Amino acid sequence: MMSSPAKLLLVIFSVFTVGASAQNTFPSSGNVGIGTTSPSSTLNVAGNGTIVGNSHGIIVGTINDLINTNVPVGGVIGTFEIGFPGWRDMEPNQIGAKIVGVRVNTWQPNNALVQGTELAFYTGTGATGNNPAFHDTSSQKMLIDVNGNVGIGTTSPEAPLTVSNYQLNGLGTKVSINTAFWTGEDVNLVIGGDLNGSSTPFLQSRSNGSANTIGPGNYNLALNPYGGNVGIGTVAPQFKLDVAGVIRASGGVVFPDGSTQTTAYPASASDGTAPLQVVNNETVVNNGISANGTGLKHMRTDDSCTTGGNINDTCQILIAWPGTPFADTNYTVTCTPKAFSYSSSGATIVSYTFLIPDSGKTQSSTTIIVQNLDSNAHITISGLNCIAIHD
Repeated sequence: MMSSPAKLLLVIFSVFTVGASAQNTFPSSGNVGIGTTSPSSTLNVAGNGTIVGNSHGIIVGTINDLINTNVPVGGVIGTFEIGFPGWRDMEPNQIGAKIVGVRVNTWQPNNALVQGTELAFYTGTGATGNNPAFHDTSSQKMLIDVNGNVGIGTTSPEAPLTVSNYQLNGLGTKVSINTAFWTGEDVNLVIGGDLNGSSTPFLQSRSNGSANTIGPGNYNLALNPYGGNVGIGTVAPQFKLDVAGVIRASGGVVFPDGSTQTTAYPASASDGTAPLQVVNNETVVNNGISANGTGLKHMRTDDSCTTGGNINDTCQILIAWPGTPFADTNYTVTCTPKAFSYSSSGATIVSYTFLIPDSGKTQSSTTIIVQNLDSNAHITISGLNCIAIHD
């Protein structure tokens, strides 16, 4: 028969054995509070401050746990997950999203004595099949790596923000910025990294519309609308558009007067509209209209005048020379008309001449006098092409 001390020892041993084998349990209803006697949610951890020092917060994982060292540099050593349930009628037992701490080797291959931690974010649609068992339906969508770089659609961000694997009508990787807050309109700015597989980055303004629409809903795109210059091939633009290189305009060039030039002027032309190339520190003219120089100038004007119908009647056209004025009036002027016409009362030969007296010349302009050499016609000169050569 067992003595009383022995019975007492047996009872104590049994209590500790049962206690050691039991697991932590919590009530099936009500809230749990840590650091508070009045929890306001299912799990309420009270306090403020840092985890280290103040002992406030939640730690997922075990402190001072090496886990594994035999992984390559950048390889995953272990993960620590916080999951959020999703639901679907055919697969109700699922994890729909989660936040994962990812431990990676940042030291040497197969010698992970320094381990960094990344933060990955997983989400899911909730519909992955017909699996009634408890399973994970989420997939990684975003990562913050050990250097603080954020990757969306990639696990290897190479910049503070790297976006990859987002396709819009097959046009390549893109970032879509919704500007509705700023403009009050349904507008997006799409920044792309691969235009139709050509490895050509692009910008496109478009309507939000469908998530995969680029087309009729496109909008205009403004660069520096509130001031400043735009440079292409230069980091120090000096003009509204400063291009370091060759410019190609397939549709032509619109000038301030509204006219459109779709082709270059030929090297020579019978109507006097050929381009004028000035050398020796002079200006090259590439539109046949004006040239700036100190020794030679070219000016094309559309001004016109009509003489009287009698012989020696005159009219005048003023030529204002572009660029820096001549040093004096010692220059010679030659003009040809763009077009001329006449109204005659029986004349068979219509003639005229240009008179350029010294009194009509200044350092910046010249008065061209059209003299009628016929007694029975009015002469009309419509436009002039003039060249001035300094002596």
